[in-house]
Amino acid sequence: GFPGSEDYVKAANRQLQDQIMFGSVYPNCGPLAEIMEIVDGLGFADDTIKQKYLRDNARRVLNLS
Repeated sequence: GFPGSEDYVKAANRQLQDQIMFGSVYPNCGPLAEIMEIVDGLGFADDTIKQKYLRDNARRVLNLS
């Protein structure tokens, strides 16, 4: 995974699921498909939390929903 990702995922699976979101330095971080494989293996408790991390929280913060 990413450095420190275990702590972030633990926090997201508990109390911070609405306060954490994905960020990257794409395209400088490698192919997006590889990044998504890593995200899939991070250990989110369920798909709802993973979607908040990947999409929903950013949409809310940026007022895109």
